[in-house]
This record gives sequence, C-alpha cells and structure tokens, in this order.
Amino acid sequence: MDYTPRHAQPVTLAQLRQLEPELLTGEIARLENSIQHLEASNVELRVWAGISSTGKPDDGTATTAAAAAVDDADEQLDEDSKREFAEAVRENEETIASQRERLTMIRLALEEKIGVDAANPHYERATAAEAQASSTPNEAAAARNGQAPTTVNGQSTAEEAVSSSALSDEGMYL
Repeated sequence: MDYTPRHAQPVTLAQLRQLEPELLTGEIARLENSIQHLEASNVELRVWAGISSTGKPDDGTATTAAAAAVDDADEQLDEDSKREFAEAVRENEETIASQRERLTMIRLALEEKIGVDAANPHYERATAAEAQASSTPNEAAAARNGQAPTTVNGQSTAEEAVSSSALSDEGMYL
C-alpha cells in the first residue's frame, strides 16, 4: 500500500514499516498526548484572541470562566496581541493536522507489519475508546454480531455468558 501525505512529515511510510511495533505504539501515545495538549491550548488561545472555534470573531456570548477573565482583561490586549494569538491557533491547527496524518501513517504501518486492523479501538485516542467502552457488555456483544441486545429474566445474555464462563473451573481467558 502506498500513502502520499498532504503535510510534510519527518518519516515516510516505508521508514515506519521498518520500526518495531512497540516503537510505533509508543509514538501513537506520544502524538495523541501532543494533539490533546494542542487542542486544549487552542481553546484558551481562541478565548484570548476573541475568536470562536469556527475561526470567526467571537460574538461575546462565551460563558466559560476563561472568557469571563478575558472580558476583564480585554482592554489590556491590543490588536497585535490578538493577532498573535490567532496566528498561534492557526499554527497549532496545522501541527494537529500533520500529527493526525502521521497517526494514520503509523496505523497503516502497524496494519501492514503485524496485521492489526488500523481501525482497532486499541490504537485510537483514549477518549474514543472510552466512549465505545461505555456501552453495556450486552450492547457491545450485540453490536459486534449485528443484533439487537437481548435479555433473559432481566439479565442480558452477554452478561450470563460472562458470568458462567467466570465460574468455570478453567477460569476466564482474555
């Protein structure tokens, strides 16, 4: 499989394929952490720059504590400072896009190298995995099988299967 990145990247897909899976998964975690911090920084910078998350000037209806603090100090910020904050947001967005693209490349390399499905939630951001894990075992099992969740005597069939396997002499295997 060939992949052509839109953003300049420090490595190629061919180079990523040569790395050990442990290094690739470690880089996934590092990039996800970086993206999370850049996104949080952008939230604060947008407030100080007076722009909304869509990049348009804020209409002044923001209700966050940060926005309230900015309202008090707004007169202290000159237009040059606001432009600098807006430029920092734009640079962060470019960096986020580049890092997301690199994540895609790493996931593709993992898929090719060890046969891991690049869409596997294990290799997604923790927040995406948590949202998927928030469903009940019955709902998750039904979703995997393309069926509606079922219950028997008030207990889901998936829960019964887990309970009965946990009680067997051989134990439960992951």
